[in-house]
Amino acid sequence: MSERVIKFRAWHKLNKRMYRASGMSYSDSGGELRQVCVSTPAGKATWTLQCFPIAEIDLMQFTGFADRNGTEVYEGDVVRVEFPEHVNKAPVAGWIDWDSTEGTWRIQSHSWWCYLSQSDMEIIGNIHEHPELLEKEQPDGRAGNA
Repeated sequence: MSERVIKFRAWHKLNKRMYRASGMSYSDSGGELRQVCVSTPAGKATWTLQCFPIAEIDLMQFTGFADRNGTEVYEGDVVRVEFPEHVNKAPVAGWIDWDSTEGTWRIQSHSWWCYLSQSDMEIIGNIHEHPELLEKEQPDGRAGNA
């Protein structure tokens, strides 16, 4: 049995920046996530730990998958995927999302979805920094730019 890697990245909603989450703190009662801590470069070979309230963060989990270039795939990534069974179809873009009903990761767009697997996909951006990559609809239901 392989070890499952649990890690997160954090989109800071106010300063519009993506970070790798390095820690989280919970309420004294232990159930409610209160803040996310991130490490940021502070010079040559030094790092600063910053913590942000959870209300300022969109937390995205690592899926355990990598794209065809070996880049780790996270929730909220926008990927280009090719379906070999559809020879004449051009590659399509979708975002990575968690399907809580099925308990699995999926690639989703405004008109289709498929389960995330070690397929021929390539990360082309993410929903926060590159929303224009999504065709007609954003993950939250807003109309897109395309």
